Amino acid sequence: MAQELDWTADSKGFGLARPSDDFLHGRCDITDPSLTETWFWAFQQAEAGLHGFVYIWLHPNLDVCMGGLFAHFGDKAMMLACELSDFVTYARADIFDAAGNITLPNGLRIAFEEPMQRARITYDNPVRGFRLDMIQQAFMPAAMRSNNKHFEQGMRCTGTVAYEGRDYALDHLTVRDRSWQEPRSEAGLALPPYTWMTGAFSEDFAFTVAAHDDPAREPEWRGVYAIDSENAFKDGWVHHGGRTEKIVACSKLTRRHPDTLAPRDHQVTMTTQSGRTYRLQGTVVSVAPMTVWHNNLLHVGLTRWTCEGMDGIGWGDTQEVKWNDYVARFAGRAD
Repeated sequence: MAQELDWTADSKGFGLARPSDDFLHGRCDITDPSLTETWFWAFQQAEAGLHGFVYIWLHPNLDVCMGGLFAHFGDKAMMLACELSDFVTYARADIFDAAGNITLPNGLRIAFEEPMQRARITYDNPVRGFRLDMIQQAFMPAAMRSNNKHFEQGMRCTGTVAYEGRDYALDHLTVRDRSWQEPRSEAGLALPPYTWMTGAFSEDFAFTVAAHDDPAREPEWRGVYAIDSENAFKDGWVHHGGRTEKIVACSKLTRRHPDTLAPRDHQVTMTTQSGRTYRLQGTVVSVAPMTVWHNNLLHVGLTRWTCEGMDGIGWGDTQEVKWNDYVARFAGRAD
């Protein structure tokens, strides 16, 4: 089994984002059938416990697209228990119009109104009584990895979710991500959980950090997997004080539900290039399992953040991936 997540890591600095990076990059002379291209946007209303996301996963060399969206109020034990779960698993990759905008077979539409700055996302499902109409507007430049194949970007989300006759206003900060031109094998991995976490306290303080647990913090898997404290951290950045800096060191621990393995809370200490250290506590307040990649277990949740020495509360997303080896060993034993 493969033992690495090469496409998650970068600690070499930033690349350069271009307006064209919102649009399809395609095959680019890469022949690997697992060549992947993705788009991700999240939405939420914390007061109602509403959390959801839009995700598109394209395999250019297979001419196949998987994509859709889900939304849930509070914790869910199953993907289909979410108030909305509508993912098309196998569709043709011809989802783009002449302007590069995206429409999926289920009616989900992404219009890039101002590339790399503003997108409008719409969807209507009369069967479930669900409708989404949102604008995602950038409040910071894209944080591009040095390989110029992946970025994350702080966004302000405004709009409305309508569900069963009630409107839920969207007006919050979030972080989107985008990837292309890298193979992503679906092979099983003998690795501990990999956690991608975002948070935004204001338009002047946002972050993304991705890591395994630090074995020095004695996670439940310590002694089973050959991960040390240094290589547990994969990638991340902090946007603060008008600057975006790479995270150069990080130690995190996630506690998980003993039966479902869903993430419950995070303790994160991270240091940026300038030497500033942030100590964060995250509580996952609304979480659901997803099975969009069938050889792993993915939990996605809305996370409430506090930061030591700073006022205010931040909100963001937790995405945590677990593979068969870990789940088979630790289901019923986490926490």
